[in-house]
Amino acid sequence: MRPINNLTELYAISKRIYESLKTPSAVVEYVKSPNKAKEKYNQIRKETRLKKEFELKIGKRLSSHWALVRMVKDEDEFIKICRKAFRLTKSYKSGKLKQIRKISQGKEFIIIIGSERTGGSYVKHHLVNNISGLTTNDEMIIQEGIPEFKFLANSSKHHDNCLYQLMLWLVWIDMKYKNQTTIVKKSAGFPYAYRIVQSLLARAKLTTIITTRHPGAIYRSSVEGPKVIPIGRSSYLFGERAPEWWRKAGKFTRVLHFWHLIYGKIATNLDENTKQDANVIRYGNQEDAIKKVLRNVTDGNAPSAEKDMEDDPFVLTKRNYSSFWTSRVSQSVIRDTKRLWQNQNMRLPIDPENIK
Repeated sequence: MRPINNLTELYAISKRIYESLKTPSAVVEYVKSPNKAKEKYNQIRKETRLKKEFELKIGKRLSSHWALVRMVKDEDEFIKICRKAFRLTKSYKSGKLKQIRKISQGKEFIIIIGSERTGGSYVKHHLVNNISGLTTNDEMIIQEGIPEFKFLANSSKHHDNCLYQLMLWLVWIDMKYKNQTTIVKKSAGFPYAYRIVQSLLARAKLTTIITTRHPGAIYRSSVEGPKVIPIGRSSYLFGERAPEWWRKAGKFTRVLHFWHLIYGKIATNLDENTKQDANVIRYGNQEDAIKKVLRNVTDGNAPSAEKDMEDDPFVLTKRNYSSFWTSRVSQSVIRDTKRLWQNQNMRLPIDPENIK
């Protein structure tokens, strides 16, 4: 057994897994030519910018491998996890869910979904801090982009890829957290295919937290902070290439489209049980929601949570908003999304005129 030292080795290992299991080409298409990949990587490894672009491009295909390779102890463990994930992927596609669901049986999964810049990271941070057994440096748990379900926003092209990554995540939990009863996961991509998640966790207790916020506030927060909402000319919302109308549209229009899409997907992808039990949080009310969830998880109260949030309080930032966000266009999109939620017997706690 030996550690995995670099990107080139990861290519070779993934190639061997591909050959031995005959997995879908979409999952590992980037490792079909390991020699060419090695040559290209060696050419650009000294140039930081190109190297970053190259790795980002590769990571788009299978970011779970990059996280996993940093967490496993050696090559053997990496291959063992990948093999099992591939077998479970095949089982899922053939309708055999018993073995997959057995992994989650007896556990409680707290899943946090919603747009970026809605306070979900704050919720995740304090839940992880107050639930013993979870480690804040485990990328397979903490990384919000794993599994990469965000690529299913408007396309099923990467379905097998995303499904395989979900299996990797479950296998990792089974191996490293077998005795851990509660798992916290915040995912940027789960809203686009949450039915799959609910199906696989059918034997577990599932707590779904949905974080919400006015689209104008999401946009302004992203402009002034990390630019994480997918409103660039090239967006994962459209797979390989964004349509012409998107490329010509202004940022305000793109934000409204993204906001309507993600919260529409959430409402239509939740099953009836999840809808009834979901904790829908309006931005600014994170602390109350954290306390409520922790009380349910710990069968009482979580005294450490009070001190934890006292040291790191949630603070609303005052911002200036464009008149666009109180225009008829934005009000119409918000009302349309609220009606969509109502049709699903859910309530979206966002008012068109109230921006925070």
